[in-house]
Amino acid sequence: MKRFRILFVFGILLFMPPSYRNALRRQRWIAAFIFLLVGVQVSPLVAQNYRINPRSVAELPGAQGMGNALVALPVQQSAFFYNPAHSTRSSFHLTIVGVRTSLSNNVPEQIQFFKDDLKPAIDEGIDNLSSDELSSLYTETLRIGRAYSFIHADVLAPSVGGKIGPLGLGIGIFGTTNVQYNFPDAGGGLPLVNMQMIADGMVAANAALDMSRFGVDGLSAGFTAKYTSRFTTLKSKPLDAISSEEAFYLLNGDRISVDLGFLYTLPILPYFPGTFNLGLALYDIAGSDFEFAHHSTLQGENVQQDIESDIAVANELLNINPSFRFGLAYTLPQIPLGILDETGVTLDYVGYNNPSIDQAFFARLRLGVQARVKVFTLRTGLNQGYPTIGGGLSLGFMDLDYAYFGREEGRYPGQLASWHHFAQLRFGI
Repeated sequence: MKRFRILFVFGILLFMPPSYRNALRRQRWIAAFIFLLVGVQVSPLVAQNYRINPRSVAELPGAQGMGNALVALPVQQSAFFYNPAHSTRSSFHLTIVGVRTSLSNNVPEQIQFFKDDLKPAIDEGIDNLSSDELSSLYTETLRIGRAYSFIHADVLAPSVGGKIGPLGLGIGIFGTTNVQYNFPDAGGGLPLVNMQMIADGMVAANAALDMSRFGVDGLSAGFTAKYTSRFTTLKSKPLDAISSEEAFYLLNGDRISVDLGFLYTLPILPYFPGTFNLGLALYDIAGSDFEFAHHSTLQGENVQQDIESDIAVANELLNINPSFRFGLAYTLPQIPLGILDETGVTLDYVGYNNPSIDQAFFARLRLGVQARVKVFTLRTGLNQGYPTIGGGLSLGFMDLDYAYFGREEGRYPGQLASWHHFAQLRFGI
């Protein structure tokens, strides 16, 4: 895998125009820094996938519509969670309030199955079912629930970002909730109820500096400091051991973390319009652990041994390891009157340290295209080999965005796909 990482970097350098390579030679520390970070032995993983790495993040539907590739293409709000250096290049934005929601394709069928079959069986008591009823319930549970399901919602509280001379600044409040569950085979055809809910309240502050004012042409660098209060409840238990009075414990932990970001605009060929950007973001490179503790009991009786067990599982699964994104983007020149803006193509490579699922090289790539013409935006791309499509409508005081995308839950593209709808309603400018 390390060989693939090195080949990936060399491939970018090989097909780069000679004037770009010469520019990188003149600023060798930039090239060495990028090569070191991408070439080192960092285990790969899917970005913003709670099942694989529970990074605290409020995703953009615009990013998902364009293949989830955004580290080198600055857009509104992207500095908070994608690349802190974007705040020196993106336009001013003010969010007053907004909501985002996403869910996987299989959620409606699973909800109907739970209401019609699973919940009545649990209420009646699994032990009271006949052998035929039990066998039928287990078979249908495994068929319906073997694949993971995801329900996600964000609340956008006030946030603002903009530029003051060479300085980009931003601050915002975000709330995000993610529910994921599946019913895998626990052995012998017995389904395992596997469920997890994560709710994060976040305050993020961003600052970045355009280094061109200090003799390093084309480079911006920045950081995002983030405070997260995380609530979670989880359950992993064989179906026949679940009762209607099953206890659910709500756990809480707080942490502070820091992300770093860099954006470098490569020199432009005289006959080639637009810009080429290299982007690099390092997430959670510093921060405290959550250290979960029992907050309250949602249902059932308190059993100290079970509470301590849930806390141990949460501390192991939900603490966050460092991760990174590295990417290249080409953007077309902006045309006055908003006829063409934030339009380009971008490619991201994503990796995590200590992944729970070690994914193949091509499962780490994201490719996207965005075209913004006045109030309309169209997006498409490939996320880990799965097609994505999306669009947006900006009415000045209100934004509407939608994306439909595929995501790999297994080790390599094509093994275990999940498909998701993602929509946003935002009020602001």
